[in-house]
Amino acid sequence: MGSVTRYGVGKWMASVLPVSFPFGTLLANTFSALILGIFIGLTISKTQDENQLRFFVAVGFCGGFSTFSAFSAETFEMLRNGYFLYGGLNILVNVVVCLLMFGLGTWIVKILAVS
Repeated sequence: MGSVTRYGVGKWMASVLPVSFPFGTLLANTFSALILGIFIGLTISKTQDENQLRFFVAVGFCGGFSTFSAFSAETFEMLRNGYFLYGGLNILVNVVVCLLMFGLGTWIVKILAVS
């Protein structure tokens, strides 16, 4: 499900922003980090038996939805073609935004005291 969702997000972003920067991968990685942060926040204090949904969402959906391999290939291609600024920005934005989104997800759970 995650991989199919990522594919759809990538196609949609390419139609909305037809530029050479990989916004689809960035958006997929960003939302995956947020979803993962929320589910980790929700399940961090659960016992192993209660963590099955966590594994389904974290490993299954988010693992397929986010894409380090596409991020790596797109960044490599930008660098190989001499687009060093875009390649560097892609690295910086993906890492920083995804870390922030993961943190936001866990913060949302904490603020809402859902866990």
